[in-house]
Amino acid sequence: MQIGRSGERQAARYLEENGIEIVGMNYHTPYGEIDIIGKKSDLFVFCEVKTRTSQKFGYPEESITPRKKSALINSSLYYLQEYDQLDHPWRIDVITILKENHEIHYNWIENAITSE
Repeated sequence: MQIGRSGERQAARYLEENGIEIVGMNYHTPYGEIDIIGKKSDLFVFCEVKTRTSQKFGYPEESITPRKKSALINSSLYYLQEYDQLDHPWRIDVITILKENHEIHYNWIENAITSE
């Protein structure tokens, strides 16, 4: 849990450095949690953050199951509906953080999860 929350804070800083305004973190819905909610102009960017300390069990993004994808889509739609923003464009990104050998590697996968 500690590694995950630390990774989310690092990912938020990384997004800010790359032009995304952070509007929320750890947003809970009946479908699950959205790690980071960002905005760039009128585009909402919902982010799932996966942090690992090794590749022993594969790449971090490989841990996102079809069930998790569905939960992220439903959670994003829930947020947009709750804040009356359904008319705004949006996407779901995945940010992976791999902390190995005292180095941190980020991988930002834009539009990683779609409803199609």
